[in-house]
Amino acid sequence: RCPVGTRREGPEGSFANPRCPSAGMVVRVSNDVLVVPPFDCAWLSSPDAESLTTASAEGGEGIVVAFDAKADSDVTVILKGGRTSKSELDSRPARRLDHWSGRQDDPAEVDASTYLVIIGSHRNSACVIEKNGRVVEVAKGPAVPLLPARGRDAFTRCFVSWYPKRGALVVGVGEHLRHAWVDPEPHADPIREIGLSTWDDYAQYRDIEVRALDPDGGSTVNSWSATPADSPRGGRRPPPPPAGVGNLRLSDEPNLTTGPARPVAPTPSLLVRCVETIARNLPAVARSDPAGMERITPEHLVAVLTHDALGDSVESEDEVWGYVRDWCVGRRGDEVREVLPHVRFPTLATETLEQCENWAARVRMDADGVGALRELVAEARARSTPSETVLKTVGATEDDVMEDTDIDGDGDGWRERGGGVMSLSPRVRMRVSPHASSVRISSDGASGSRDRRLRARLVELAATRRSPRRGHGAVLSFLCAGDGNGLFRYLGGGGLGGGGLGGGTRGDFFNPALIGAVHVTASSPASRGGTSPTDVASDAFNRTNFAGPARNPRTGETEGGWWRVDLGPNKSLRCDYYAARRNGELEGQPRCWVLEGSADGEGWWTLRRHCGDDALATPGVWGAWPVPPPGNGRSCRYLRVRLTENTGIDGEVSGWRLRLSNLEFYGVLSTRK
Repeated sequence: RCPVGTRREGPEGSFANPRCPSAGMVVRVSNDVLVVPPFDCAWLSSPDAESLTTASAEGGEGIVVAFDAKADSDVTVILKGGRTSKSELDSRPARRLDHWSGRQDDPAEVDASTYLVIIGSHRNSACVIEKNGRVVEVAKGPAVPLLPARGRDAFTRCFVSWYPKRGALVVGVGEHLRHAWVDPEPHADPIREIGLSTWDDYAQYRDIEVRALDPDGGSTVNSWSATPADSPRGGRRPPPPPAGVGNLRLSDEPNLTTGPARPVAPTPSLLVRCVETIARNLPAVARSDPAGMERITPEHLVAVLTHDALGDSVESEDEVWGYVRDWCVGRRGDEVREVLPHVRFPTLATETLEQCENWAARVRMDADGVGALRELVAEARARSTPSETVLKTVGATEDDVMEDTDIDGDGDGWRERGGGVMSLSPRVRMRVSPHASSVRISSDGASGSRDRRLRARLVELAATRRSPRRGHGAVLSFLCAGDGNGLFRYLGGGGLGGGGLGGGTRGDFFNPALIGAVHVTASSPASRGGTSPTDVASDAFNRTNFAGPARNPRTGETEGGWWRVDLGPNKSLRCDYYAARRNGELEGQPRCWVLEGSADGEGWWTLRRHCGDDALATPGVWGAWPVPPPGNGRSCRYLRVRLTENTGIDGEVSGWRLRLSNLEFYGVLSTRK
């Protein structure tokens, strides 16, 4: 289930409105990205918790917490020693993050053992370290690890390492920025809880890794090399070989030799250049040498499929699947199983995905290969529901967990399974894998490091498959209503680093409906002072914008107004969140409406239905809602918001107006060249 949420209460009162999930600032997971609101915290847990606790204890080698972060203000890491009971936690003052940092009113009674590291404190001008809620280090200067100037434009790799033998904390950002602080009286307690938080604005985390360090100063899982270079012990391991190249081997074909008896032993750089050339020119290579494409080894093909340049040479993932499909004919099942996980099946067009299994039956693929294909197709169909990704309150039973879905379709949003409202909890715990994923992998506790690496690799591949290739789209993650991360901001060039069609940088926004990136229509014709379809995609507030009543062509009856967005023939969106802003009119509050999606503009899927929803009760207010499965797994060219209940007092015709100023959509955007 992804995501599952809970309401929180902070120093200023309740952050969540139980009838409006958009107003509730909650820790959640969206497209494998952990979203943490200000003053909230996601507490991490791991199946390897025992080994991590041992490594962080007095005399241990230490642990490292690494992650990719995206934030405008700061990211905060909390390393907590002894576990704190709920009753003790509730009795502490709730000043900012004091109830997590271990601070108490009476310093003589401090019994916590907690370090808190703030990367980008004081408006991203300092790196601050607190011990038991007291500031012990404030580092400023050009070499201090801080977030980039436009931290929300892209993810930045960060880490915090704890070395209990020396009492040292090492903080790092990127490849070069490091800062170390040594505690003269380090805690003797092991680190039992690790939290990720933020202070001033939303922060996003992904590829979260929590690992033990080995005696040489490196990590026991050698997939991240930033920590060993700047650890107090020093020392650097050699960098790993380029992805996909380590196992490459030459074919036995004669054309790869200088003579009949002397095969060439290519250097890794030569193999890298060959793979890059194929990835950048795959369509031309397949046309000019189809026999060579059929003979390419699985290792070579995997290296091509994982190369970043592949997305620039092919039009869509459907074309990639076409090449792989031709290669699979006549191959052994183990070879097919090695290659297929690198095809991004969740980004295939719906009709292409539905034909995969029929194709395998026609070509009589090996049973092992058919099994792998079925698993991947099933994963793609259910991609919106990662198993075992949970946000859970400490001490709560499974029945207490609230889901970020509206199963009953009543529009109330965050509801408890039992029907009531769950009591506020002082903190949230998130289950994650310690190896680069937000998805927890089941473990019997007895698997070794090889099994852990295998599980980590499988999870990493699954996360990669759900994202479009470079040049094939983008992941639009919802933070809060009006966050600038949505579809229209992206296509208008003002979001995600200016990746849209507007051609500007972040902040240079051009209305995508005016530049032809999308086409917005309404149930009523455009008119001055009334219906303005292009304003729906803008960032300006229109006080009187509405979609007038529609007439059913079959029955002739008057129905609710609607706004429709057409992304064009080369784009589709798997929408997992959407936001709407009510116009400024006092009358006509929309309470019952439906979000619909379509691939052709004729047949419509219901993505989310609202009945009695009061999220838009105030004129000018934003509302935002998650799209539950299976709707969030459908690729839609068209999106439509349609009123389903008259908002007038006596059912007058004007009550069928859908009074919205702006819309915004989030999810996985796929583009075809």
